[in-house]
Amino acid sequence: MINDEKLMEYNFRGFIPGPQEEVSVFLKRAELAKYQKSSHQAIAIVQYLFDVCPSWVRVEPTNRLHLWEAAATYIEENQGIFTPVVQVKKKGVPFWCSQEEILAHELIHAMRIAFKESLFEEVLAYKTSRNFLRRYFGPIFFHPREVMLFLFLLIGTWCYQLGYLFFFDVLPSLTLWIPCILTGLLIIRVMIVQTIFSLCLKKIRKLLKQPNKALGFALRLGDREIIDFAFKSLDKMRKYVGKAKEKNLRWHMLTLMYPIKKRY
Repeated sequence: MINDEKLMEYNFRGFIPGPQEEVSVFLKRAELAKYQKSSHQAIAIVQYLFDVCPSWVRVEPTNRLHLWEAAATYIEENQGIFTPVVQVKKKGVPFWCSQEEILAHELIHAMRIAFKESLFEEVLAYKTSRNFLRRYFGPIFFHPREVMLFLFLLIGTWCYQLGYLFFFDVLPSLTLWIPCILTGLLIIRVMIVQTIFSLCLKKIRKLLKQPNKALGFALRLGDREIIDFAFKSLDKMRKYVGKAKEKNLRWHMLTLMYPIKKRY
């Protein structure tokens, strides 16, 4: 079994065991990637917010991303082990945010490569944004497929409207509302998810001896755990953590780095 000193090193470097990842696979993944080195301002942003230094994540410039993507994290297989690669557009970075912010966003995805969960993934990644509106409404899409589906429905609706006007001169009123309804549903969803995440952070701050480390703690949680922290009592979560750390490497790492307050 890995010793605590080594586990603390992995934690600081941003190697996080996945909820279903076997210990042997995690250790191979960490050993395979830990010798990679990169240096950019985004690492400092992530370290300040999440208490990690993921300097091992490989960053590559590319021109092969989608039109709406400034960067993306891909998975590379090596010796049966999956490691992340962040690809960044050589040109065409959006004017409303810096390349460092974009890279910091992708580093969150890279560190959570072993988490096959999407509900709070973008919420965590957008915490790297300096702008409040991007931090809050940025996670409006949970997956790139949703962006493509939304654009397809939006463009399809517009084409239908133009065609209908061309042939019939009168447009059904419902079609005018379809884009607004879709956007409204997405906004409601992101507001619900942000509220749950805020409740989770509030509970974590009460649980930790160092409340300012709550965001770093949340980075290591799965979707179900974030929801449980949001809605279950502090005593129940304290008991859950106590049991989980005895049989789960990720929770052992969490309690090692983020001590829990004792119940009085």
